[in-house]
This record gives sequence, C-alpha cells and structure tokens, in this order.
Amino acid sequence: MTEILPAILAESKEQFVTQLRAVEAYASVVHVDVLDGTLFPHMSWADARAVGSLDTSVQFELHLMVENPLAVARTWKEEVTGLSRVIFHAELDRQHEPIIEAIHGMHLDAGLALNPETPVEEAHHAIHLLDELLLMTVHPGASGQGIGDPAHGIHEDDLLAKVVEIHRRYPDILLGADGGVTAQNILRFLQAGITRFCASSSIFAGRNPHTALEEMRKALGM
Repeated sequence: MTEILPAILAESKEQFVTQLRAVEAYASVVHVDVLDGTLFPHMSWADARAVGSLDTSVQFELHLMVENPLAVARTWKEEVTGLSRVIFHAELDRQHEPIIEAIHGMHLDAGLALNPETPVEEAHHAIHLLDELLLMTVHPGASGQGIGDPAHGIHEDDLLAKVVEIHRRYPDILLGADGGVTAQNILRFLQAGITRFCASSSIFAGRNPHTALEEMRKALGM
C-alpha cells in the first residue's frame, strides 16, 4: 500500500499543533521529526507529554535523529497513546539489533533511516528485523531542502539509483523516502521502489496543506 505521511518538524508547540490540525482529518499517520542536537546540529520541538495531551485521532511515528533513541521512544510510549512506529538512524555508532529489539519490545514497529551518503550495507545485518527502511533524500535537520545532498555530491538521479538497487537486493523490505519529495518528483520514486513518503515543506509551506497533500496523492494515482 502506498502512503504519504505529513511530516512535522516543529520549532514550537504552537507550530506543531497548527500543522497537526491542518492535516489530521486527511491523514491517519503523522511522521514526527525529533532532533535534540546530539546526532545532527539541529533542534526541534517534540514534547511527548504535551503531544499526548492533544485530542486527536491520528497515530504518530517518530523519526529520531538523536544519539539516544530508546530514551525518547520510551518517553513517547508512556505519554502518547497513538504511537505506532519508531525510526532511528543507521549513523549511530552502536549495534542496531538491540535497539530494534527494544522497540519491538514496546510493541512498536521499528524502522532504520539511512542518510543520502550512507550505503545500505550499514543496515544489511538488520534488514530482516526491520518494519521499514527509510531513505533520507536530503541531509537530516532542516525542512524545505531541495532533494539530494550537494555537500556529498549526491543528486536526485543518484538517490533514484540507490532506491532501485536496494529494492533489487531486498524486494520484501518496506521502503520509505523522507525529504524533498514533491508532486513533481514523487512518481519517479514510486516507480523506483518507494511506497511510503514523508513530506513536510511540500505540504505545509503553502496556504492549503490539504490541497498540497491531494496533489501529491493525485500524482501517484491514489
């Protein structure tokens, strides 16, 4: 099943709530980006207790761009009843399997994210344990980036080739993409093997997030 998930990268509670309210009637799952400055040089607002107090029907998945993902995951599990999935980064300098097993032990789906420059070999040993492999199509941290990672010489065609290769090697793994996805390029990534798309600025930067979301769905024939 193909999905487009609104992705919230908020600087404040007010921004988080505004974006959530703009899409909650049109999306069953919202992707929440969490940065604390430890793994990447950016910060976001993602207070679990405050989110847990909100009256909403959506489920949340966490994209933990942090050095200690399990501590954040446990707090969200305790505070947010609608938590369904936790995604952490392959760039952590530690074994991935124990983290995945701990997430599963919380009765949550587990995902692993790869930066544009990170080879899939970094996830190979854990592929069979994952519920999703999330491919970053921008470098983590800032919303509104164009697709690719110029600092590492990586462009859209490179990322498409990476998707095709991963899909060829691991045809059964659920592949997601996060960053720079628009109504203009989303079909190319679907054709390469992506079935789960996280979109932030493409949805929230304009005046009507619902219209933007529908345009992306229409581009995929949904």
